[in-house]
Amino acid sequence: MAQTLRTVGENVAVIIPPDLLEQHGLKAGDLVHLISTEQGINIVPDETLDPDFRNAARIIMQKHHEVFQRLAEFDTQKL
Repeated sequence: MAQTLRTVGENVAVIIPPDLLEQHGLKAGDLVHLISTEQGINIVPDETLDPDFRNAARIIMQKHHEVFQRLAEFDTQKL
């Protein structure tokens, strides 16, 4: 199923048809994760991620918050 990427403010969005949302038990406002793979981008509902992975990611983000903040600011400056 092909979808067009659309500009929303400074971001880009893709529309997910209602039947796909229903099939996967998703609705507007749900937290999902975007995971980059060799095949493309996977959209994964938050609860399907391994709790150990979530905890490790949280620890890394807290420990290196300043670095991630600087990277985000650098990326924004390039635009």
